[in-house]
Amino acid sequence: LSMTSSQWAKNTDIKNPQLPQGVTQHLKKLSGQGRGTITVDLTKPVPSSKASTMVNMFTVLKKENSSNTMDMNISMDLTVLLSYLP
Repeated sequence: LSMTSSQWAKNTDIKNPQLPQGVTQHLKKLSGQGRGTITVDLTKPVPSSKASTMVNMFTVLKKENSSNTMDMNISMDLTVLLSYLP
């Protein structure tokens, strides 16, 4: 079997308890795509699979009562393998 995935998020404020008081974080863009395969072997208790995903996230940090901002661009390339090991 083959699979594809996609993810996205609209512009929104992020409630991040790790930020200092008075600093806000706003999500400007989040997008991602992935694909993978799932192999079902009925003699094994778990199907084996491999999936790869690339996610990009762009956020802006702003301090209260300040015009200064900090842009954060995070890219993540993730591969997950699942297989049965007796």
